[in-house]
Amino acid sequence: MPSLSHVYSFGLISCFIHQAYQYFAQQDFKALLRAAALLGLVVLVRPVNAIVLLSVPAIGLLHPKKSRELLRILNWRWLFVAIAITVSIVAIQPLLWYWQSGVWWVRPYAGEGFNWTAPELWKSAMGAQKGLFFHWPVLLLAAPGLVLLFSRQRRSALLLTMYFVLLFWITSAWWNWLYGDSYGLRPYLDHLVVFAWVIAVLFDALSSTQQRWAVVIIAPFLALQTFHAWQYQAGLIHPYNMDLEKWRFIQFRSDPGLNGMLGGNYEPAPYAPNGLLRADSTALLETHWIGVDSMLRVAFNPPMGRELYIEMELHRRALALGATRDARVECLLVDADSVRTTYGFRMNDQPMPDDRQWRHWRYAFRMPATKHREQLVIQIRQPSPGTFAVRNIRVRIRAVEPY
Repeated sequence: MPSLSHVYSFGLISCFIHQAYQYFAQQDFKALLRAAALLGLVVLVRPVNAIVLLSVPAIGLLHPKKSRELLRILNWRWLFVAIAITVSIVAIQPLLWYWQSGVWWVRPYAGEGFNWTAPELWKSAMGAQKGLFFHWPVLLLAAPGLVLLFSRQRRSALLLTMYFVLLFWITSAWWNWLYGDSYGLRPYLDHLVVFAWVIAVLFDALSSTQQRWAVVIIAPFLALQTFHAWQYQAGLIHPYNMDLEKWRFIQFRSDPGLNGMLGGNYEPAPYAPNGLLRADSTALLETHWIGVDSMLRVAFNPPMGRELYIEMELHRRALALGATRDARVECLLVDADSVRTTYGFRMNDQPMPDDRQWRHWRYAFRMPATKHREQLVIQIRQPSPGTFAVRNIRVRIRAVEPY
């Protein structure tokens, strides 16, 4: 999406690394100043991307002698000017904040933050829901490339290792480690050029024949990834709620009738540095039959003014084949006169070959804080013809502790 920063960060980081390489390869001090300006823009667009500085020493690996020469002849006045350029560009943001609000620092993501001690490292890297290498397996070639660098330039390889560790830690520690709707985890897009550089080091070490065989092996993975990207655009891949079962269901499928058919919802908890308070819960163990003219509704009175996290599970069975195809779970914030917010999703995680059998579904999702006299209402309804049964419904509502 053009409104998101990641595509611009990718371009800026790519240009920054190119100018840094020009500095190392050609002893071009003007390239150093251009790199400094680009670094300022990188930080201005997404401050956490400043970690790309750790990759700079590795850029000189192809010209190690020239790199040492540059350090010996480095004009410290040029370096001071470069630092001044970077700082002056980064300073644009606090200056704008001060002119607009009278304070130098404004927290742009109020109510959001990092869970530094509980990063979702495995899910972020390998998970079927959003994992980087699950969606883009070709990037795993960076691992042997990094091993090769350790045998050639240990110090630079260590810095690159630190860079990758920080990248994964920062990305997976954000409270909403899913980062919303996207094909894979979009924050990694900013740094693809560094992955590509490490992979290029690996390819450079191969013979011509080995390189050709490597391309032959990699090509099917690239084709599959391109096909998956098309599936995402066509609505066959859920934008944030994938799992292994869903991947097996949509594998190699292009039927337009499956557009938007993957449902369910399992979101991470809201940012809560002081934890979540159990606010309310209920269990409806008996069987409820739901048709097009009926619905099941449960109302709650959670604490006012706190963001909510709802965990829900149920068993469902259709009376006739396909009756649960369009069934929905919906959550509403209502008062005596109106409905302020409605959030819903398909009850079935995916279309079932035979939904006449009992099936267990689990959900987790966030809702905004209730206002005065508002209730939180959860309902299960049938927008299409057909009847189905639900039972063993369990709902647990938790509220963000003040912080």
